[in-house]
Amino acid sequence: MDGILAIDIGSNTIKCLLGRARGGEVERVFERTAQARISAGRGRLVAGAAEIISEAAAAFEAEARGFGENFSTVAVATSAIRDSPQGPQVAAEVFRRCGVRVQILDGRSEARLSFLGAMSDPLIDSSLPCAYFDLGGGSLEVVFGRGGEVGRSASMPIGAVNLAREFLKDPRAPVSERDARAIEERARAAIDAGLDFPIPDFKILAGAGGAVAAARFAKKALGLGGEENRISLSQMRGLLGGVCALGAEARKREYGVEEGRTDIVPAAFACICALMEKLGAREIVHTFCNLRCGLVLSSSGGRG
Repeated sequence: MDGILAIDIGSNTIKCLLGRARGGEVERVFERTAQARISAGRGRLVAGAAEIISEAAAAFEAEARGFGENFSTVAVATSAIRDSPQGPQVAAEVFRRCGVRVQILDGRSEARLSFLGAMSDPLIDSSLPCAYFDLGGGSLEVVFGRGGEVGRSASMPIGAVNLAREFLKDPRAPVSERDARAIEERARAAIDAGLDFPIPDFKILAGAGGAVAAARFAKKALGLGGEENRISLSQMRGLLGGVCALGAEARKREYGVEEGRTDIVPAAFACICALMEKLGAREIVHTFCNLRCGLVLSSSGGRG
């Protein structure tokens, strides 16, 4: 097969997408996620980060070969590697171990590729002016654009893992109103500093990443109204209050939160609420088209 194996090395997970570009959209062959948190917070990586990444990348490539040998691997690292002084050495060690060359994306490149991926979603009318965000473990990217073309963008050094580690002594325990408010105030300050330009007009706020997916699945688990992929600000506020009131196991049981996110989901939802209020957005449209889709499209010349 002809295709691109796009590997996204994040703070909380390592993910891949084997896909083909088809007429501006991405044909998905297979996707996998390795629950592998390599961020230890505050610009630090866990011990053995290169080994963790190498094992995941090698497993992804081995599975991709089951669909054919004719594919190219494109691997990128985002905030965890970007913010670590050891990032370049870890990327070099990954190449030595498994032969996968890792490109460390700066914030604006991450934002641009993520926006390109999101706008390939047929459920999003990219002819309209759009705002897009991707909240990860270590950073928040926000992009404004239209017709697939990026306008203004910003990358902020906040994320669900970083916020949880900064404010919560025990992220698996219920979160007090005081701590939830402190997280949201920290997120709001970072968003205000990052979006230091007049906010462009937009008709759609699209969101991608594990935090938004967790909100979508929590909404579904609770049987809240409206289209499944649309989450209103009032619903986000309700979800934030709900997960803060519960411990990690109850978040998983009652809200459908994945095991690897039960400790960070309160911080994630607080950050999403702060962003929606900053932008004056009444709802989010969730998309599964993301940075990996953007990598497939850009590595294929954007053509299908």
